[in-house]
Amino acid sequence: MRKSIFTIVLMIVAFSVYSQTDSLDNWLVNMSLGIEAHDKRLFNYSEKESLLEMQPEFWGTYHSEFNLNRKFLQNSRLSSFIGLGLSYENATFLRPFDHSYFKKDSFRILRNLNKYKKVDLPISLSVFYEFAKNLQVSGTMSSNILLFKSIDHTENNSDVFPYSESTFEIDNFNLNLGLLYQLDKWLIGINARLINFEKIDKIIFNDIIKDPRIDQNWEWNNTLQFNFIIGYMW
Repeated sequence: MRKSIFTIVLMIVAFSVYSQTDSLDNWLVNMSLGIEAHDKRLFNYSEKESLLEMQPEFWGTYHSEFNLNRKFLQNSRLSSFIGLGLSYENATFLRPFDHSYFKKDSFRILRNLNKYKKVDLPISLSVFYEFAKNLQVSGTMSSNILLFKSIDHTENNSDVFPYSESTFEIDNFNLNLGLLYQLDKWLIGINARLINFEKIDKIIFNDIIKDPRIDQNWEWNNTLQFNFIIGYMW
C-alpha cells in the first residue's frame, strides 16, 4: 500500500515539473462515456435468487470521465502523458447494503439500494503508439482516489435516503487498452479495461450477504467495461 501511495505522489510531482517545462507544451483533454457489466456477487444472501431473477440484464454500471493530460515524453511514434481528472460512476444493481456504515439512523432493518454513485479523482499515465497513419493504440494505467459516495433507492420514499459521505481514499488501480483515430487535433476511439485491482467495498460486501472475505481488503475484480473516448490536443 505504501508503494502505491508513493507511486501516486511521484506522478503528481512529475506532472507539476513537466507542466513548467516550456519545451513540452503539448496537452490533451479527453472525455469518456462508459458502460460496465453489473457486479452481481451476492454470495450466500438468502434472497439472492429472487434478486437475480428480477435483474436479468447484463449491463448496468455507467461511467463518465474528464481528464487533462500533459505530454512528458515523445519518441518517434511513441507519446506519453500524465493526467489528472474527475470521474463519475453510477451502479444500478438492486442489492442490500449496510446502512449502519453511515451512522445516520439506528434502525436495525434491511435496506436496499438501486443507485450507488461515486466521484473519483483519477491520476493516470497514458502511452500512445501510432502504428498506422492516423491510428493510435493506447495504454492507460490509472489510480482512482474516491472523493464522494452516495447511495439511494429511487423507489423508496423514506426520508433517510440518500446516504452519502465525502472521503479521500484510494479506490482502485486499473489498466485500459484502447484504439483511437486521429483527425487533425482530435482523437476518437474506444478502450476496454484489462486489469482492475480495487478496495473491497464493505458497504455492499458484508455480513448481510455472508461475504467470506472478512480478512481481505483488496481484490482483483475485472467486470467487463468499455468506454467511448473523444479528445482534443493543442
